Amino acid sequence: MLRVGFSERDGARVSRFFSRRIRRAYSQHAREKKGFEMSSAIILGLALLTILFPLATNAAMGPLVICGNPGQPACTPCHLIQMANTITNFLFTYIVLPLMAVGILASGITILTAGGSAGQVEKGKKALWNLGIGFLIAATAWVLINTLLGNLVDTGYNFLTQKFPGCP
Repeated sequence: MLRVGFSERDGARVSRFFSRRIRRAYSQHAREKKGFEMSSAIILGLALLTILFPLATNAAMGPLVICGNPGQPACTPCHLIQMANTITNFLFTYIVLPLMAVGILASGITILTAGGSAGQVEKGKKALWNLGIGFLIAATAWVLINTLLGNLVDTGYNFLTQKFPGCP
């Protein structure tokens, strides 16, 4: 016997099938979204902690301007070069390196929480690759600036074997 149309029982079966699928898809989406929000909050918190903690403990680095104040020698061009070196070291040590650490953490979390998604894994790998390139550029710039500034103060300065030269 050929049946044309649906009975009430067939409609209920189809409805249950689709409602289960929709609920499953929605709950999976909600779990992924909650995980994303949680990892974003963790990354933001670690980034703030990583950046603000060294800034609060910056007293070990010494003063920015080491001349011209009462009880200090008069400023010379050498002191200007030393100040530029102090600023460069501060930027590299307290800004670039912590941001690099947070970036590695964020890309690692992206890879770990990919859950089999090839797109997320590629996104994490690309972020790591870009971090490596950015760090290479920043480190090269720091080496060049440090060497240039050191040679302006003392000819023959080598940042690998010598401490940055002081002013007379």
